[in-house]
Amino acid sequence: MSAQNGSLKLDGLIEGPIPPFPDGGSALQDWVRGTREQGLTFHLSIDGPAFSLLPDSSPLRSTTDGELQEKIAASLRTLLAIYPGELHGRIFSTLRSSHLLSDTEVQSIYAISSRGLDVQERRVPRTTSIDPTPTGIDSRKLILFGGGALVLLIGLVALAYWLGFGRLWSALRDQQLPVDAERIALDTSPVDKYLHVERKDRVSTLELTITRKKAFPVDLAAVDATEKAARDAGDLRGLLALEKLVVDGSLRFEFLDADGNHLVSREIGIRELLDQESTTKFVSLRGIPKLAKVRLSF
Repeated sequence: MSAQNGSLKLDGLIEGPIPPFPDGGSALQDWVRGTREQGLTFHLSIDGPAFSLLPDSSPLRSTTDGELQEKIAASLRTLLAIYPGELHGRIFSTLRSSHLLSDTEVQSIYAISSRGLDVQERRVPRTTSIDPTPTGIDSRKLILFGGGALVLLIGLVALAYWLGFGRLWSALRDQQLPVDAERIALDTSPVDKYLHVERKDRVSTLELTITRKKAFPVDLAAVDATEKAARDAGDLRGLLALEKLVVDGSLRFEFLDADGNHLVSREIGIRELLDQESTTKFVSLRGIPKLAKVRLSF
């Protein structure tokens, strides 16, 4: 059956820490109720200091181009408004939508970073008809054709299973199951000059307490002196570390497989270390198949 014109499928996941005030969990519940009133349904799960939001699997409907995407984006901006700006980088989104219009499929992703919400869109021409019953075809022939197509589909599914559907299923399963944080290695060596990191393992999450070391400059004179020393020594990596970790206040998380291959990267803000000695970050591990190691870098 062809997909219905105007239907929008929303899937993915939003994860992050509970808002940092006493009724933070209630604020998230209020957000869920508010989005439901706007026609968007999310399912909230709270696990200790972290939350996750899953969109409902029921498709949304609108034949107006961009209407539903803007409603989704507006709801996410409302969610971000609950948090202080410096915490936006601790919220992780894999949310994405597919909106089927008459001749176009509009694919959107809703990424969240320390800079806020970033919506990226791609338009793909549709090659299938919206009308599920083409005119001019005898209904009995259509039934016979459908039966033959069903037999063919079953055969293709069986063949796909033997050729590797098991691997596909394994990957999908890995994205949904909780992650055992204890089995994920943590490499902090690239940032050891400036940062000391302690970990606590939670369900699908690393809780990291990050403390600045004495080498971490906290005023302009110290930054200038550190930069001069790195330049005099020809230490390019030292200059990059100073620029990213201290001046930009950004810590890079690289997610690697067992062979050290790069899977995905995220950046989290640590600018608060200019004013305080330590900070705590929650790093989601869910939704990254083959993850074996997290490396802190710049």
